Amino acid sequence: MIPLTSDRHDDWLRVYNKGRDNLSGFVPIHPQELGVMIRNQQCTQEDMYLALQGRRPTAVARFLQDAASRVSFIADLVSVPDTSAGMEALVGFFMDLARENGSTSLTSWTFMAQVSTPDTLSKFTFDTRRVRHEMSADLALAKVTGPPRKPRARECNRKDSSLKISFYDTAPSIRPLELFELRDEVSLDWQPRFAVFREKSGGKLMVASRSKHKRKEGRIDLTDLATKFAKQNELLSELIQDLAFSLYHDGVRRVKLEIDAGIELKQALMDFGFEVRRTLLEMCLEIMQD
Repeated sequence: MIPLTSDRHDDWLRVYNKGRDNLSGFVPIHPQELGVMIRNQQCTQEDMYLALQGRRPTAVARFLQDAASRVSFIADLVSVPDTSAGMEALVGFFMDLARENGSTSLTSWTFMAQVSTPDTLSKFTFDTRRVRHEMSADLALAKVTGPPRKPRARECNRKDSSLKISFYDTAPSIRPLELFELRDEVSLDWQPRFAVFREKSGGKLMVASRSKHKRKEGRIDLTDLATKFAKQNELLSELIQDLAFSLYHDGVRRVKLEIDAGIELKQALMDFGFEVRRTLLEMCLEIMQD
């Protein structure tokens, strides 16, 4: 295992792009894009590793830490097709790093469609703790009808920076985004346009954003507060549809969101017009510290 250096960006990306090639919607990362993300501190070169077999790179990953929660993360874990030795070596290496830095758990978010990664993590007794669905809808085809009887979506004050969703947060409740997701999110440059707040406490439940550069692209983000309303699926569904209606009349034609599968909103959203693009698994290993 070796940490990434500036002269091996091509090697790292060659493995990464090949390993993610069969993922729906994946667009390969170019070395120039990686260089920009490193310079802008959207990712850190020192957190990136390669596994070598002789001189041949066979697996790559990032190792992230959240000191406040004592959780470490394995992100972007990928190996070249038809070999798992490099991936296994990286996982074992990261387990040692997590113990050394005092972490109480090691977590990895994986795409269910790429079965080799969860299979490898299972060998190290990682347990699946959480399932998330990434969904999208074509609003021109979705059931975007008239305005809701009781509009709850409030237009955002563009100066209110508190509504901005942080895509670089590595808190345990928010999954670290993959490098290609970081690249895509930054290029779209999301602008919050509408929000829904809890009536009594005023807490923020959802934020709907529109891309500044691709104005037909939108996204809806559910906060941790919204996930606490898991038993009120009908209400959450209505709120999402309110935001979708607002985005549609703001010029957005494609919208995406990500939800915990445990919220059980999937069917209601599919009836509205959302489709599941990807399913993600949170796999976790508890670490015993002396």
